[in-house]
Amino acid sequence: MVHSRLDRFTSLSYTMMRFISIAIVLLFSPLFSLGQNDICLGSQDFKIVVLGSSTSAGSGASTIDSAWVNRYREYLQSINPNNEVVNFGVGGYNTYRIMRTGFIPPPGRPNPDIVRNITAAINESPDAIIVNMPSNDVSLGFSYIEQMDNLDSIVEIADLNNIPIWICTTQPRNFADTNKLNLQWEVKDSIYAHFNPYTIDFWSTIAMPDYTINPTYNSGDGVHLNDLGHGLLFQRVVNTGILDSLFEAPTFSDFAILDVVPTFSPCGDSITTVEIILGNVGTDNFDSTYIYFSSENTISMNSFADSILLIAGLASCESDTLQFILDTYSAGTYETVTSVWNSLDSNSINDSLFLNFGASGHPDLVLIGDTLCDDGQADLIATVNVQDTVFWYDDFFAINPIGFGPSFTTTLIDTTTSFYAQAVRGNLFYVDDLHSSLNSTINWNGTMFDIVAHEELFIDSFDVKINSLGMQAVEIYFKSGTYQGFELDLTPWTLLDTAAVNVLIDSVWTSVPIGNLHLFQDDTVGIYIQMANPNSRLSYTSVSNEQVRSTPELTMVSGSGISHNYSDSYYPRDWSGGIFYHFGEKPLGDCATDRLEVLAYVSEIELNSGNDTIIDITDTLWVNATPGMTSYNWSIGGSNSSVEIIAADLGIGIHYIDVYAFDSLNCDHYDQFIVGVANLVGVDELAAGIKIYPSPTSGWIKIDAPEQGNVSFHSIDGSEVYPPKSNGKSYDLSQFANGVYTIRIESEYKVTTNKIIKTD
Repeated sequence: MVHSRLDRFTSLSYTMMRFISIAIVLLFSPLFSLGQNDICLGSQDFKIVVLGSSTSAGSGASTIDSAWVNRYREYLQSINPNNEVVNFGVGGYNTYRIMRTGFIPPPGRPNPDIVRNITAAINESPDAIIVNMPSNDVSLGFSYIEQMDNLDSIVEIADLNNIPIWICTTQPRNFADTNKLNLQWEVKDSIYAHFNPYTIDFWSTIAMPDYTINPTYNSGDGVHLNDLGHGLLFQRVVNTGILDSLFEAPTFSDFAILDVVPTFSPCGDSITTVEIILGNVGTDNFDSTYIYFSSENTISMNSFADSILLIAGLASCESDTLQFILDTYSAGTYETVTSVWNSLDSNSINDSLFLNFGASGHPDLVLIGDTLCDDGQADLIATVNVQDTVFWYDDFFAINPIGFGPSFTTTLIDTTTSFYAQAVRGNLFYVDDLHSSLNSTINWNGTMFDIVAHEELFIDSFDVKINSLGMQAVEIYFKSGTYQGFELDLTPWTLLDTAAVNVLIDSVWTSVPIGNLHLFQDDTVGIYIQMANPNSRLSYTSVSNEQVRSTPELTMVSGSGISHNYSDSYYPRDWSGGIFYHFGEKPLGDCATDRLEVLAYVSEIELNSGNDTIIDITDTLWVNATPGMTSYNWSIGGSNSSVEIIAADLGIGIHYIDVYAFDSLNCDHYDQFIVGVANLVGVDELAAGIKIYPSPTSGWIKIDAPEQGNVSFHSIDGSEVYPPKSNGKSYDLSQFANGVYTIRIESEYKVTTNKIIKTD
């Protein structure tokens, strides 16, 4: 349950009681990654306007993001996302172009640009202004006095509006004229002397002793700076400490929850660490301070125990990182609220911070094996959530799966075999994105750029900065190979998709989904994006050279501005947008179960009720079938593993005894054996040393006797049967009727008899 601030902290005694009863142990870590002053600076919003020419516009930098102004913007927004840098820099501008609106220049001098001059800057209501005019005044032949008078006028207007203004020095330039080189240096020195301490050094290190550009920082044209040069300018602006000058230290105590950062897997974790960044953005306050944390799972509606921590306060502009532990194992959206309370805190607006984050939950796997009564293929079943993927393995440590999905049919097996299954939740691939700059200066209809794949991947969607609000249709075309050379030729282009999007804000990117575009390693694909409505607009920027951006998987090269339906081309242009893609294999997704064993049982037991035999009419025989079955059924009656056979009950003749049984796997088994019942009185049984086989027989038999003599065959009543065909020791009984026969073997010294059964 989320309580009000008053409910939580009604009294100190109540708070102390709750702290003692439910406080959890938390860890303290070093100060937040921002500097100590930045903690306070981050509590205030600042807006800075830059007036300038091509250097502030980004010329010379390899990408627009490498330009010093854009780096400075990113730096300020890392302190506070609400900080703004408005860039009025335009290539070729000079001090006359940024003079106040209404200023009348001397003959032969340019008029002010009323959209990008000091008046326009003042109208932005900035907290500060930076002027960056490197060398165009000298290049155009403007005198020392003209430049300094113009800068004086610009500074005076800013002062009248109580807006602090910083003047950047001139920059070195490879003039062929020595007088111009010297004038650059003189203006630089005068800016130092006249506007100090509101000056920024854009000369030192960058200039050679002859006032030309140090080759280390030269972009190649002798005018503009490369990435290293822009980086140096950016650092000089940062070191100036403009925000420190603008910052107004509070005169009251003010604790604030600066950030709440959960650290957990997308599936959730039973021990999720939630880091709370607490800052003192006011005066020193070492009074007892309480930090409150609570959370709720919006799906299960489980509320977790409130936690409170007591600390001894903080110095001004100091912060601490506190850790709470939260159970996010179950799927759901976790709504958290973190608050701070201090008796001296006079600003409650920043005392609480709400954060919602989701956990997908973990997969659960229930396996059902299979039973085979004979050799064959088993069907194994896995019960999982519909969002999970199941992989099957033939070994616990196997690398490659042998199947996937909720069911799996094994190969032919003849013995009980173990298989293993694992349920995986989340994408089975990696995702990433590659973006250009959000900044844009041109609103037109189409843009072209190239994509180069460094490995096999799929393009899922684009971000496009669209300048026309409301419902819009965006057309995406592609071609194999670079777009360059085909800007005005529609022949090789193929429509990939037309996406309908609702543009709510024209200053941010709009996501444009597409059908997947499949790229193989080393593929180069040209992309053309245009608005279906010829009057609608998307945004990009004019740059001095093509812009190249890369991730390990993808390179984006932009590009050109293209009029609707390939009618005009403008190069180079840097489109404002991004690419979302996925690639590779992530076999365990975001999280996975252990590999669980499932058995494919094969019944390996055989039912055997004994060997065929002959018994006398007066005998009784006990027959024992294979033990361990769950049930037995004998054709002569009986339900145990053993059965008694009474010869007299069967009568003289050949009898077929059947037995049926079920094993523990519920597999049925069958066996049959033959019992011959005869009047065997006076007949020698199986004389020693004589082998007659096979018995029973349906045809040939073989007789092995130590002493071979005359062999004769007799029926059960003693009468001799017509002699069968013979082949040495083998005899063919196939023509005999089914029944029990005796074989009489007469040698020189004795006569023996043996039994045999003839059956089909």
